Amino acid sequence: MNSGSLSQPFLLARGVTKTYVHRGWSHRGRHKALDQVDMALPFAKTVALVGESGSGKTTLAMCLAGLECPDAGEIWMEGRDLVSAGKRQLAAIRPQLQMLWQDSAAALSPVLTASEIVEEPLLAQLRASPRQRSEIVSDLFQKVGLRLEWRIRYPHQLSGGQRQRLAIARALASQPRLLVLDEPFTGLDLSVRGQIINLLLDLQATHALTYLYVSHDLEVVRYFADEVAVMHRGRIVEQAPTAELFVRPSHLYTKKLLSAIPAFAGIQGCAN
Repeated sequence: MNSGSLSQPFLLARGVTKTYVHRGWSHRGRHKALDQVDMALPFAKTVALVGESGSGKTTLAMCLAGLECPDAGEIWMEGRDLVSAGKRQLAAIRPQLQMLWQDSAAALSPVLTASEIVEEPLLAQLRASPRQRSEIVSDLFQKVGLRLEWRIRYPHQLSGGQRQRLAIARALASQPRLLVLDEPFTGLDLSVRGQIINLLLDLQATHALTYLYVSHDLEVVRYFADEVAVMHRGRIVEQAPTAELFVRPSHLYTKKLLSAIPAFAGIQGCAN
């Protein structure tokens, strides 16, 4: 697949299935989190993954980011099969797949300074000399809007918005192609949320990043995403351009999701 081709997606999932087996002392059973999921992510665009809690959004995001292995199905990124790739191939691919978590405080090591947190991926990949790494860290701080004097601070000494900027800098250190954003704006006040959203949009334009945005906030989805994929009971029931989906949802479950938002309740009557 050619990343510059409009006819081929950057990332393609086909028939992805994932089942969890529960072996508790009081309960045993199987839960099919993903059931034959098909999904496409266009190059350098944002696809929002929406649906109620328990629909399988996080499990799918983890599979696409290479943090979970599906039981069946295929995941292709620019012609490379992520599911059947060998250890060496995966080691080369995984830095290109990064996640930005909802709870930045939990995702960042409390014993490392901000500078050490951003430098950590560079050390893991044996990239650059100490001087070069310091220059890269400084450049990433500037790109995400962090002051250089904050390099020696620990995560608990930063605000929620500053920690999320730090998490973005750390993700960028791996030179990713895909960022999986798992509710990264939750808990931020409106002004900071807007700043982080605009930062991610600027970085996407500058670095040709592809985003998978997992969210419950359909108002942010409408502003931030190019396409929306709706997940229900472990399946993608609808995927369409954002403007089209919000005006003319085709699946009954999508209409139900939109009708729960007062601002969009009137749309449902026109779409029927």
